[in-house]
Amino acid sequence: MSFLFHPRAFPALSLVLCFFCVQPLFAENLSFEMVLSEALQNSFDSKIFREDIQAGHAYVRETQADYYPQLSVRFGNDFIYSFTEGDDVVAGGDVVIADESSYRHSLITSLSYNLFDFGVRKLNVENARRQVSIARLQERQAFREARKEVLLRYSSGLKLQKQIETAQTIFARQNTIFRLAKQLHQAGTLGREQIGTAALNLAETLNQLDELKINFQDVLTRLTFYTQMSYSAAEVKFSDFSTLPQLESSVDLNRSPEVQIYQQQIENKKAELSMVKRAGLPKLLLYGSHRMYGSDTDDFGRSLSDLSARDATASLILDWPLFSGFADSAKQARLNHEINSLRYQKEKKLAELQQEISSITSTYKAYGSGAKNHLEQLTQIAAEQNDAVRLAAQQLTDQINFQRKLIELSRQQLDVELWRVDYATVALSLDFIHKAWQ
Repeated sequence: MSFLFHPRAFPALSLVLCFFCVQPLFAENLSFEMVLSEALQNSFDSKIFREDIQAGHAYVRETQADYYPQLSVRFGNDFIYSFTEGDDVVAGGDVVIADESSYRHSLITSLSYNLFDFGVRKLNVENARRQVSIARLQERQAFREARKEVLLRYSSGLKLQKQIETAQTIFARQNTIFRLAKQLHQAGTLGREQIGTAALNLAETLNQLDELKINFQDVLTRLTFYTQMSYSAAEVKFSDFSTLPQLESSVDLNRSPEVQIYQQQIENKKAELSMVKRAGLPKLLLYGSHRMYGSDTDDFGRSLSDLSARDATASLILDWPLFSGFADSAKQARLNHEINSLRYQKEKKLAELQQEISSITSTYKAYGSGAKNHLEQLTQIAAEQNDAVRLAAQQLTDQINFQRKLIELSRQQLDVELWRVDYATVALSLDFIHKAWQ
């Protein structure tokens, strides 16, 4: 650091540092409400879950289709070669039966309807509707997570902004001390060591400003991910938090989206388990078909244009799967284990949320108990600043002490301002929980 003590280095250092700390004349004022609104509107997770909700509605309509009859039309053409012609041995394909080689065409219209299945269709529709509820809950959860992240970034940015402003103020006063120290040294009343100390303080403050500005731009970049808007450190100014919200005394953890999602998933698994059990019961089906056939031993076209043979079928079918290779019992065991797993996950989430709320609530109460003292401290700092300005003597030595006093008061005021930002952050975090669980 020997360059700091070169006589020509002092003026150059002062000019460089003053230029470095020049603030833009115009800055975009950002409020927390404005940033939060942009983040919630442009959140990737919110967009994803909104699409999931629409997909869920479509899936509900898909499952409801089982309540309607199924209608199908099948048109087929084939050539059957019989190795047993004239032996009265029947040979044929899937639909057309013949005892001689020929071209075959068929047009079959069939209708099927599930008359009774012990409520399996109803359970399937209910599960689909629960998927819509889960998507809505996930959207609420995504909103809460976005609020938490944006609050954290905004709070960090606001604190860094206050630190930068205070560092710039301290730098200006240190620069004044440095200038006065040089004058006193030239007058022979101050040693060279004190000038070096003043120069080192300037360099230290400059390094702090560098680091603070880098961190500030990093916060703005992280905010861009949520708001999808670009911010420049030279063009942005964060506004202080508005009035602290009025908080309720308690919250119901079971109303949180996270816990409700687990509960909905448990209900889905229970419905699946019930469907597996009912799948082993008989199913009553109604089936009907109308068939048209055409056949010609020599010509493909005449077979196609014929289609004169016709018949119709109406069937009432009782389908009862008696044995499936133990697949049903294995599936029931799997679903039971999955239900137990979800219950444990729900209990774990309840415990995590209880811990989070207890921590935030105790921190909020601690800040609240100290709010009056910090307000009084701000008043006292302002009074000391006024007293220092009024009582400052005109001698250069007293001017240096005066600047040092103001630097110390600026640091004390910064501590209180940072405390107030933390207090507001905790209060808003608790308020977000209440709003998310209403």
